[in-house]
Amino acid sequence: MHSPTSRRALLAAAALAALPGCGSLLRRLGGPSAITGYARAHGEVLAWMRKATTGTTRIRAGLPRDWTIGDKTATGGTYGTANDVAIAHPPTGGPLIFAVYTNRRRKSADRHDATPAKTATRLHEALRRTM
Repeated sequence: MHSPTSRRALLAAAALAALPGCGSLLRRLGGPSAITGYARAHGEVLAWMRKATTGTTRIRAGLPRDWTIGDKTATGGTYGTANDVAIAHPPTGGPLIFAVYTNRRRKSADRHDATPAKTATRLHEALRRTM
């Protein structure tokens, strides 16, 4: 397990978001294709993700309150696994895609929601410095 702020953890999340299955779907939902062709279906999926309440203590908790965020959370039964993806729309600029996959060292460990939240905060801070 790596620190959520370690270079390796950040690169792993970036690689996950770039995967053809996960990343391309999220990019399509958050990008220009959301308003062409399949706009209705995309809009429905984004609305479901935005209305979800399971991620309020994870990625959403680490991002600014004035952002519009839709997420999908997944929780494993062992090792405290928490796997989250989110499409975050800041007040200005295009959407950002976050993917945070975590686990703990012990099989019986509890999930730690603060880790995805802290990771999202650190990513936001790093992105803000580059904008």
